[in-house]
Amino acid sequence: MLILLSQSLAWTIFVCSFVGVFLILFIILYFTCGFRKKRENTRSEHVVVDEDFMNKLLIGLGEASNILNTEIENGRIKFEVKDLELLNTDILKELSTSGVFITGKNVKLLFKYDSKTIIDELRSKYL
Repeated sequence: MLILLSQSLAWTIFVCSFVGVFLILFIILYFTCGFRKKRENTRSEHVVVDEDFMNKLLIGLGEASNILNTEIENGRIKFEVKDLELLNTDILKELSTSGVFITGKNVKLLFKYDSKTIIDELRSKYL
């Protein structure tokens, strides 16, 4: 009886060890050899910004002559403007997906379009 118990215990340890080693090897191969599905790029190569969107943005910012500088900051576009009185915050709130942040002469906005695409469009056609 003692011999059967020890053989059964040895067999259980062997099976558990084999399964453990197999799982460890699978995890290592999964993360190092690319077995997992690669994330696809969700952004398209070239996004065209609506002309209507750009016109509303310029009106909201007080026309192109009111914009001194543009840059991207944490996904938002930061516009440095000459005169805050020329801003139309209602239009900017309508265009922005997360509100309008005004600090000094800087206006920060987040849009549904890619920030770099908007800045490139502004610089090429309006500024």
